[in-house]
Amino acid sequence: MTSAPPMTRRQCGLGAIPEDRQGLGLILDMTIGENLVISDVIAGRYSNKFGLVRWGEARKGMEGLLKEYDVRPPDPTVKVSSLSGGNQQKVVLAREMSSNPSVLIADNPTWGLDVGAIDYVHKRILELRSRGVAVLLLTLDLEELFKLSDRVLVLYRGKKILEGLASQINDEQLSLAMAGGSLEGH
Repeated sequence: MTSAPPMTRRQCGLGAIPEDRQGLGLILDMTIGENLVISDVIAGRYSNKFGLVRWGEARKGMEGLLKEYDVRPPDPTVKVSSLSGGNQQKVVLAREMSSNPSVLIADNPTWGLDVGAIDYVHKRILELRSRGVAVLLLTLDLEELFKLSDRVLVLYRGKKILEGLASQINDEQLSLAMAGGSLEGH
């Protein structure tokens, strides 16, 4: 999958929330609405039999996502670059989560967000998880790690240092593993 084109990844059920929402998650010169439906438009979801985009139908999809994810302002014609970081992240979340992924990769999904936006992102990720979507969370935030994770895996310089249920791993084990060590032999 790592070398597959984005549409192939999407068709295989993979969603991604990149750490760098502006550089990798959004097309800043496009509108909120265009960013929300770009994958669906490319995949032909809003196309007629001649391949032309049915923009009226696409706009209904945009407006539904803006409302569901509480993006402010809820205007699909506004440039996505004009939004706050939290609202930009909601646009990425809305697009990725509405694609009904079977696997979602979330790379530091709350980096740089305010407390309210962080809570919102956590809520949406937990909703996906409860629907049976596999969520691969990459995070440096230990509170986020324990709040959102069922299992924890720590890699250090390409090697697995620690793996187990989040409920059975303590802060000392985690800190040591993140530094490349373990409690074995103590």
